[in-house]
Amino acid sequence: MPKVFRGFILGLLIIGSVALGAFLTLLAIEKYDFWDWVTESGFTDWLIAVGTNGAVIVAIFLTMFWEPYKKWQTRPILKIGINFEPPDCQSIPLVTSMPIQSRGPIPNYQFRIYVKNIGKEPASNLEAIIIKVFKSSGDKKWDLLPQFIATDLLWTHIRVPFLPFLLPGLTKNIDLGHVVKPEFRLYIGEGRPNADPQKTIFSFDIQIRPNNDYQKILPGVYKFLIVVGAENCESVEKIFYLRLTGEWFDTEEEMFSRGIFISDREKDININE
Repeated sequence: MPKVFRGFILGLLIIGSVALGAFLTLLAIEKYDFWDWVTESGFTDWLIAVGTNGAVIVAIFLTMFWEPYKKWQTRPILKIGINFEPPDCQSIPLVTSMPIQSRGPIPNYQFRIYVKNIGKEPASNLEAIIIKVFKSSGDKKWDLLPQFIATDLLWTHIRVPFLPFLLPGLTKNIDLGHVVKPEFRLYIGEGRPNADPQKTIFSFDIQIRPNNDYQKILPGVYKFLIVVGAENCESVEKIFYLRLTGEWFDTEEEMFSRGIFISDREKDININE
């Protein structure tokens, strides 16, 4: 149970206890003539004291519990996922000023995840980090890629690791990664040692370009953990699954069915194929 609800219940118990005490007091004095008791026992003073204390208790309750409860009710709430279809995942040719550009834009597929604020207040200073990457070794066994370091991903279009704010009900994309047509990789620095020059590799769009190329993964089945947080709400995390066959196809329909597949549900990925 959230702390704010526990505090809310405690406040109700305090107020209820005060009310119960007052009721029991009235029951205890009912053997007396009520008006005589009022005039002789100082009941009015007692009533004023109870009212004053009750007002103080109510004020404390509102300060300590009700306001935090309202703030909790209207807090930002983040949701992350992936739509494995355009425009979140689509063919986006690369443009470069290198000599290869004379042959036209470089074939490339771009893949994005989404972050949505389903709360009632704006989320501020959002950050997305890919924490761990595992590779399937078959039979539902996963091997951690030890060379992979937790690194920030970049927000789509602005290409920075921090998003200033996300309004309620709105969705923003994060660049997850891309796949370049194999024959063009070396020309734009997308190669990787020991990679088959005829097979595709998947490159995560992280904040830096590490010298050991840990952000580039070879054909296989993977799962990876992504955490998205903001300074004014709880972080959320989700595991995504990726299958990369190594084959390149020039159309999105073929590529997304026979070349690569990404999902946030394990059952969508046939691990043992």
